[in-house]
Amino acid sequence: MDNLADKIRKEIEAKRDLIAQAEAMHADPEKQKQTEELVLGILKEQLSKMKEYQQALESVLTSSEKQTKEEQDS
Repeated sequence: MDNLADKIRKEIEAKRDLIAQAEAMHADPEKQKQTEELVLGILKEQLSKMKEYQQALESVLTSSEKQTKEEQDS
């Protein structure tokens, strides 16, 4: 569980760094496009992770439903 907590902490720290970079770039009008691209990249990354998480949840649900059915059939 500590490994998961460390992984989450590192991910949060990385996101904070990206946010700080985005805020710094947003302050400079010439870099606004870079900011938009950075934010879009972050959103795409999060969407990808959410899809992976959804697939994992669906897999667990399917497995659990299968196990429940097998137990009921026994």
